[in-house]
Amino acid sequence: MHLRGEKGSFSKSACRTAAVIMLALGLTAVFAVRPAQAAPLGLSSLSGLTAGEEQTAFSNENWSDNYSEEDLKYLSCVIYCETEPLGYEARVALGNIVINRMNSTTDWGHVNTIKDVIYDTKWSRQFDCAAPKKKLGGASMMDRAFPLFDAVQAGETDGYQPWQINGMTGCIEAAKDVMCGKKTVPDSFVYCRGEKYFAVDIASCRETGRRYLIIEKHIYYEN
Repeated sequence: MHLRGEKGSFSKSACRTAAVIMLALGLTAVFAVRPAQAAPLGLSSLSGLTAGEEQTAFSNENWSDNYSEEDLKYLSCVIYCETEPLGYEARVALGNIVINRMNSTTDWGHVNTIKDVIYDTKWSRQFDCAAPKKKLGGASMMDRAFPLFDAVQAGETDGYQPWQINGMTGCIEAAKDVMCGKKTVPDSFVYCRGEKYFAVDIASCRETGRRYLIIEKHIYYEN
């Protein structure tokens, strides 16, 4: 850095250098006071699916071997209502919860079909999307999803938005995958709740030693 004349003015080069230094110092200060991002919630003792629960090569073409078109409709629609617009893993996990309850012979022995699981009220309403809503004129979110399912299956989707069509299409594929054995949570997982319950459910699972898994905005855990 050198001075120019008696007024001590900086040269153009020196001015540019000083400006760069000041900008760098300013950015450093800004980032230094910015709060650190919260670490994402992690997993509990869940180490993953067992070897028998993992699929390396997978096809859902045989979904109808053990399930009916009605089963597909109910499972697809509950996945759509409860997980849209979440991703594939969350969709499959929700479907796994429904099938796990249907197959249970203990606490969930009173429900034997996919429809039974969705509309179960033995202890309380299990899926809010199955409850009648005043704002929907007494219909439920499931009731609103059924026509969309029918339209997508028939390829007659006029009147629906692209995001609705794409969402239901993805949920139908996820439901078929679940019916063919695809899993993102183990067979012992029978609960799913939203992110506002993360803190209380994680604390409960840790206290009781139950495994849990967080997928996007849902927590899934054991009975």
